[in-house]
Amino acid sequence: MNKNQYLLLMLLVMLSWLGMLNAQNITCNQTGVQTSVDQACQVMLTADEILEGPMVNGPYTLMLKAANGRILENGAEPLLIDGISPAGSAYSYINRTYEVTVFDVNGNSCWSNITFEDKLAPEFNVLDTTIQISCSDDLACVFAPIATDNCGTATQNVTETIISNDVCAPSNRVIRRVYSAFDNNGNVTTTAQQAVVTLVISQDAVVFPRDIEWTCEQYACYSGITNAAIRSAGIMDTSDDNMDGILNTDDSDATQSDDRITVGLVCNADDDDGFCAPFGERDASNGAGCSAATYNLTVQAGGSGISCLAPEVNGLEDDDILETTGSGVPSVFASAGACMYTVSHTDDTLAACNGAAGVLKIQRNWRVLNMCDNSILTDMQIITVVDRTNPVVSIPARVDLSANTSGTGAHGLCGSSGLLPVPTLSDNCSGTSLAMVTVNTPAGQATPLMVNGQVVGYQIPSPYLDLGGPYTVTYQAADNCGNIGISTTQVFVEDNTPPVAICDEITNLSLTGTLASAIFANNLDDGSYDNCNDVWFKVIRMDELNADFRLNRGRSTGLSCGSPNSDEPIEARDNSVRFDDEAFFCCEDIATNNNMVVVRV
Repeated sequence: MNKNQYLLLMLLVMLSWLGMLNAQNITCNQTGVQTSVDQACQVMLTADEILEGPMVNGPYTLMLKAANGRILENGAEPLLIDGISPAGSAYSYINRTYEVTVFDVNGNSCWSNITFEDKLAPEFNVLDTTIQISCSDDLACVFAPIATDNCGTATQNVTETIISNDVCAPSNRVIRRVYSAFDNNGNVTTTAQQAVVTLVISQDAVVFPRDIEWTCEQYACYSGITNAAIRSAGIMDTSDDNMDGILNTDDSDATQSDDRITVGLVCNADDDDGFCAPFGERDASNGAGCSAATYNLTVQAGGSGISCLAPEVNGLEDDDILETTGSGVPSVFASAGACMYTVSHTDDTLAACNGAAGVLKIQRNWRVLNMCDNSILTDMQIITVVDRTNPVVSIPARVDLSANTSGTGAHGLCGSSGLLPVPTLSDNCSGTSLAMVTVNTPAGQATPLMVNGQVVGYQIPSPYLDLGGPYTVTYQAADNCGNIGISTTQVFVEDNTPPVAICDEITNLSLTGTLASAIFANNLDDGSYDNCNDVWFKVIRMDELNADFRLNRGRSTGLSCGSPNSDEPIEARDNSVRFDDEAFFCCEDIATNNNMVVVRV
């Protein structure tokens, strides 16, 4: 062996010896390990927490296994322990003990037991705060801090101490609330971790209820709406305060104290079921606890007149609202004792609309005594129950009148001063009567005709209505609240009176031989007349008026005077009745009953 070979051999031996030194054993803690989760309820597990002795054979790989050998987590350090395995399966680890194995870079390994524990108490989102509230606020609904826990839910407890109970004091009424919390793992907040809320309660300002107007239909169904009771949240101001063209919950400008307040046609934005139901269905899932009740206020048409099941839609009804509301109270009414106020009122009920039933006006005088300084506030609220609906006027669509007087037409022949019919009237609340009816015609306003104290018709005034038509006649009826109902009819004037015929009682006619002689109709007129038109005369022989040759009765028109014309078949002979300008007589009519005539005008 030469020198170089010897040196090479020695180098190999030294390298082998050094390798054996580095391949040290690894040792795990045999008594078990406890580790605490962080604020995210997780552990970033490292080999250093498991091994004993020097850390010389890293990097290390860790494996977490359940008692049944199922691998829960496996990977290079730091190994995330969060309750979700790499395969996506959930496992529990808080207050659980599992086996953890550590593998070094050479493949050596050891194992130990490890227990995961939660040692962190819940935390509040706010620790110390002071809140200014009013005496009318619901203390159960005041802000409360919220405790959260890193590994589950937190249970809160509160203790309340009254520091000062006098709302009239300069410092006001003061209540201190101390909140503590604990979690499911037995961790409890320390004094430094507790939340403290100080409530400073001051006397509330008084806001009096605004004037309000109800319809008589509402009052007939829900008389309680005029009571001194809290108004429903569903009652809106009729003024479009935000100028968006829609009356809804945005329109709530309290400075407009003179605006009427009505039940609005709005669908609240918090509409849980997604539908706006008729007559203000309240969303059943709301209104509990500290949440304000929400309402579903879109209404649909239904019913007419006074109906408590389906009031006539006029912008003022929603059943669920009306049955649970009044005309309003001062803002401190419900909390008068806590706010150191005494609230009272007196009512003066006044007749309205000529004392009609079902409508009224209430002057409600409010008096509020401030017991802190003995001052007195007063206000007058006006509550009106009014009829807003027009009366209904019913008349026939067409009226025919007979001409009965001289008219003003082109020929000045005929007109009518006849009676127009009496209408049928109905009204919802305040009432109407025939005494409150006016009838307007093209000739002027008709005059009521009274018989035994009753209106029996309306007389057309001079210059009357001329023959013809149609003429538009308008009936107007007012109710006791001044609402006007209108209806129209078409009037026709007709000549229904026949003319009056006046004849000469005796007229002599001279015959000329065997030829027929004529007597002319207008020679028989002795002052005939008609109420509307000129008259004309026509004449016929008496025996021709009732003639029927087939019955051998009289003389049929068309036969020659003095000649039977027997060659004409009976079926072809003219049996018609003809009035004409003249009638013919001949010698054979002398000393017979055939010498009488009938005149038509």
